[in-house]
Amino acid sequence: MVVAEQAGEGVLPPDAGSRLWLDLVGDAVRALADRARTVELVVAGRPLPLGAAPVDAFGGALRGEVGGSPSAAASTAASADPGGAFAASDPDLARLRRHGDSELAAGLADHAVTVAGARPPAWLYRRLREALDERTARYPDERAACGALAAWHGRDPAEIVPTNGGAEALWLLAAALRPRLAAVVTPSFTEAEAGLRTHGVAVAHVVRTPETGFALDASAVPEAADLVVVTNPAAASGTLVARDDILALRRPGRVVVVDEAFVDFAPDPDAVSLAPLDLPDVVVVRSATKLFAVPGLRAGWLVASPPLAERFRAVRPPWSANALALAVLEAVAGAARERRRAAARAAERRADLAEKLATLDGVETFAGVAPFCLVRVPDGARVAARLRELGFAVRRCGNFAGLGDDFLRITARDPRANAKLVAALGRALADSGG
Repeated sequence: MVVAEQAGEGVLPPDAGSRLWLDLVGDAVRALADRARTVELVVAGRPLPLGAAPVDAFGGALRGEVGGSPSAAASTAASADPGGAFAASDPDLARLRRHGDSELAAGLADHAVTVAGARPPAWLYRRLREALDERTARYPDERAACGALAAWHGRDPAEIVPTNGGAEALWLLAAALRPRLAAVVTPSFTEAEAGLRTHGVAVAHVVRTPETGFALDASAVPEAADLVVVTNPAAASGTLVARDDILALRRPGRVVVVDEAFVDFAPDPDAVSLAPLDLPDVVVVRSATKLFAVPGLRAGWLVASPPLAERFRAVRPPWSANALALAVLEAVAGAARERRRAAARAAERRADLAEKLATLDGVETFAGVAPFCLVRVPDGARVAARLRELGFAVRRCGNFAGLGDDFLRITARDPRANAKLVAALGRALADSGG
């Protein structure tokens, strides 16, 4: 930690030597700020977090501006151009922004994207067609969706904030909560960390290891962390933990954010989710994407106490959730029977895939409830490449903190598709010497 005065804000000295000294002090403070993970300006005894340094047309930090490291500046550009030239200037951030859809290509069987089903169900299609006819000619009105979601979770509509997918809610964390230190429980959906780091927030990893069955240890979270982000079920392993394990993360002065994108696949999701609990320091992020195959509509929402919900609304872009996404949220909130049916079908497919994987030597499959299986195989990078040659896309897990290249995430499909994938995996293992 470095504490330095803000050079140049006082009375300027009359002699050249003193002014030169002041310039050198300013240069030194700027250089320190350029390398720092976080920079704060203290005014009237109150710390004000400063954002990333401005970037020029080539992605470099502009000189003479205090407020971010070169990597943070590049991260800001990367958020607008994921995977492009700006992202390449910060390889670590670019790695965080690689997801299952990046594994896909024409002709490949998709076992990489964690969406259950190839298309939305017919009943949801009907609701979408109605919304297309009736709602797209006017600006989105989220009140009906908020009311339906509030009734589902037993909360007040003021505690519901629709978002442009769950990812937007995670990207709003830095602006809405202004944390000093964020603890991200990994392995997890990497966009939370990408958003926090882009906005100059210091991030500490709390790693759940395969050796412990990805158990969650609340004591491993730094006490200084005023924000904790955890996924339940975990986005990489599919591991489900009990409510009490999540609640053990709470501390005075800390906000706990639970990404529940996969909670609908749990055996009793409403008994596991924290959304029904009226807690002043917990934010729950949800999504309709996974269960009902609508990733292109970006249908997400968060649940929080009224003061926290208002902080998210204050930094959320206007009309963030479009009319079709709001129609999806309103529909799925009232479709308890359809949610159970879709989850049961996904569970059957996962069980089928896990059973077939168990027939292969050299494949370690981890327990979970999400619509995929996390496996560990020898020489995973080569196996994934060979699977690609054989016509199958799986999710490589090397960019999940706590995992590595030997871990692959395989989304379960129907039994016939699962059988083809497992046969190809057996061949890929043989070809790679596994």
